[in-house]
Amino acid sequence: MRAEIAAAATGALLTAAAAAATALEWPVAEPRVEIAFGQHVGETVARGVRLGSALATVRATANGEAIFVRDHRTSHSVPTTAGGLVVIAHRGELRSVYAGLSSTIDPAVDGFNIEMGAEVGTIGTGGAPASVYFSLLDTASRTAVNPAILLPPLAEAAMPSINELRVTPVPTGADARTEASASGAAAYHVDIAFGATHGTEAAYRAELVVDGRSLRVITLDSLVTTSSATLALSEGRTPVADVLPASGAFRFPAIDLRSGEHHLTVIVSSLSGARVVREEVAQLGSVPKETGR
Repeated sequence: MRAEIAAAATGALLTAAAAAATALEWPVAEPRVEIAFGQHVGETVARGVRLGSALATVRATANGEAIFVRDHRTSHSVPTTAGGLVVIAHRGELRSVYAGLSSTIDPAVDGFNIEMGAEVGTIGTGGAPASVYFSLLDTASRTAVNPAILLPPLAEAAMPSINELRVTPVPTGADARTEASASGAAAYHVDIAFGATHGTEAAYRAELVVDGRSLRVITLDSLVTTSSATLALSEGRTPVADVLPASGAFRFPAIDLRSGEHHLTVIVSSLSGARVVREEVAQLGSVPKETGR
């Protein structure tokens, strides 16, 4: 069976967790998740989170050394649309990246050891919206790690909602299992469209239970970038497009189901652990019916 994004920790996550021997802290006070890890942003998928805050100060998430600083006084290959940028190296190949900072950064930050909580820059100056794009990178495995894995739970997060649950057959020829087997099983995609209060895509974890048995878990723990595609880490590697086909959607790909009636339960959780459950009954036959319509 094609590997999925699994709930179990991968080697990259274990490496990152070991690197964070001391607790990490969010880089802004009272952070609001404006763009979630794994959320579609135009043609790309977010490998970090965009955080809003009522306060302008951005602070180091852990002890480390500033290894890269870009502002209006420096000339590097980083796009100017990233604004001011600071990269801090931490123990165990973990890097924290702070983008979208104001264009002037204290020169004392560059090349110096920085303690957790020390100011690395500011946001929202001049009346502009206060937000920072924050990401954690495990350079040993070229992995972007969801900050929610290593940082304290957010006090408040948007509640996810399941807007649609749909079961469709895998298109003929797209998978060897599209032909019904001797036991009557065939491959289906189970798609869910989700939303959240305040317009934030808060879904972080999704579980599919069929007839009382958990078949698949998708957890947005980490993403790794190769030269050709962005892949989701799991027991193997699965293209992001297979499990995140569109903005505000999860897909449980190529699930083997026999003809007949099936009770489906989907559980979607947010970063803070808030969850919503949706149940449907699907009657599958030679031409599978869609649910949630």
